[in-house]
Amino acid sequence: MTNGIERSALNSLAALAAHAPSAAEALRWVGLQRSRGRMAKSAGWFGAGVALGGGLALLLAPHSGTETRRRLSGQAQRARDYVAPAVP
Repeated sequence: MTNGIERSALNSLAALAAHAPSAAEALRWVGLQRSRGRMAKSAGWFGAGVALGGGLALLLAPHSGTETRRRLSGQAQRARDYVAPAVP
């Protein structure tokens, strides 16, 4: 008995979803529109560049990961030591 009720509910939801407006239609109803301007395209290219640059940096790094982390940690510590006296 429960299986029939669940199936009926699923069919009702499917019918409702089939008649639901798309996101673009819903935006048009309220006087807006969906667009991808230059900013979105530029952000996409920037993100792709960051990902590509990061990947190349990992492949072409002159030191191992452990050595790089050790050096970065040392530089960060020196920066903290330099800034700490200036911060009250």
